[in-house]
Parts: sequence; C-alpha cells; structure tokens
Amino acid sequence: MNIKIIADIIAIIFSYLPVFLTYFIVLFSFSYQVGQENYVMAFLSLIAIIPVFFALIFFFRLFIPKMKPGVYSAGLNKGFAAWFFNLALNRAIRISQLQELIFSSYILKFIYWRIMGAKISFGINSSMYVDFVDLPLITIEPDCSITDKVHIAGHTFTGDKLLLGRVHIKKNSFIGMNCVIGPRSTIGENCYIGLNNRIFRENIADGSKIDNFEWEYGKPKA
Repeated sequence: MNIKIIADIIAIIFSYLPVFLTYFIVLFSFSYQVGQENYVMAFLSLIAIIPVFFALIFFFRLFIPKMKPGVYSAGLNKGFAAWFFNLALNRAIRISQLQELIFSSYILKFIYWRIMGAKISFGINSSMYVDFVDLPLITIEPDCSITDKVHIAGHTFTGDKLLLGRVHIKKNSFIGMNCVIGPRSTIGENCYIGLNNRIFRENIADGSKIDNFEWEYGKPKA
C-alpha cells in the first residue's frame, strides 16, 4: 500500500475521528435533552464539549507508541510511526476549532498539554496562537512567557532522516514573538529570547539575552 494512503488513514483516525465523535456525542445529547424538554441538561450538554474532547484525546493516545529521541528513517518503523501518530492526534485540536477556547484558559491548556504528554508547568503565560508540536518531547518550567506565534517542535528532517530531540525551557524565561525552537535545545533559567530568533540544537546558558533578530537565521558564526 502506498505510504501516502497509509498516512491519510492514520490522519483520518487520529485527527478527524476524535473531532467527529466529540461533536456527535455532544449534539446527540443536546438533541435528546431538548426532546425531553430538559433545557438545563441540554445546556450542560453543550458546555461539556471540552471534557468530551479531552476524554477522547486521552483514549486515542493510549494506542500511540511513545516518542523517543533519536534518528529514524522516514518509513515504516516504530520511531517514525510514533512521531506521525502524535502529529496526527495533535492536529485534532485545530480541526475541532477549539484551540482558541482551550488556550485562552490556564486550566484547560494545562490539562490538554498534559493529556498529550508534555511536561508544561501550570500557569505559564502563553498566547492563544502558540504552536507546540511533538508535545511528549517538550518541557517548560514555571513562570515562563511564550508569546504570539512561537513555534516549538521536537523534530526536524535531514533528507530522509527524522531527528527527534527534547526541548527544555527552564523557569522564568521569555520567548519573543515568531521565535522557532527546534529539537535538542535547552534554554536556561531567566533567559530573554527576543522576537524572530531561531534556536536549534543549542544550550542557552542561564541568564542569557538574545536580542530581536540576533539569531534570525540561527546562531551567528563567530
């Protein structure tokens, strides 16, 4: 079977099916309660959409292999499959149109990130429009601020090789708008990363400051 057909099947199961089931369960419950003229329960059925979505994401994630740092060939192997399954499931929040609602709440986004396997502390300040990919590989410690359109990913491709690596942002660090942080990167405590910087495979020392656009194309050559 063509690898692209397999990818589509996985995407349908792990990206679209949780969303379809969420709306089916909520709308079915709503219609039933309205039919019973139980309007309080009908209202509660609608606001239960987030718990239902979380429960289904948790259930689907039980069937996904654990992601482990390493270098994997693109194709049918456990490391690549684990990455692709997680990527597909992480797309469900966007397809559902629930991301802005969930990411506008400290509690809801904390629960979602934990369900998806990330080690992200409760109460970090983050925009509704952050983009965290490969959540099981991401650790963010308390009192960090992650601003608008920051992209954090635990993977990158080199030719036909997939590299998976952890991303660790230590406490009280600030990440400016439009930054990209890639795998095998650690940002120390009390760091300031200005807007539009690219950090890949770097260990940023505690208390470091990178000005706006200073690492626009990655770490400058000496």
